[in-house]
Amino acid sequence: MAINFSPVPQESYSLPLPVSGEWIELLNTDATKYGGSGVVNERVECRAKPNRGLDFSATVRIPPLGTVWFTLNK
Repeated sequence: MAINFSPVPQESYSLPLPVSGEWIELLNTDATKYGGSGVVNERVECRAKPNRGLDFSATVRIPPLGTVWFTLNK
């Protein structure tokens, strides 16, 4: 999960994740179906790139004043 309290979207945010693989967006508060502007991800690829104490990370878009939740695509 990532939260952006800023009114500016974070287009290339490096999000630490616990395992590598393909992750999918489970929920995005900025999706157009919720009345948002549509800053979404659909799928992201997590790779072995250490970040903030975790061994893996992915580059994601975090919407302005929004929250995104990801889950591992199994």
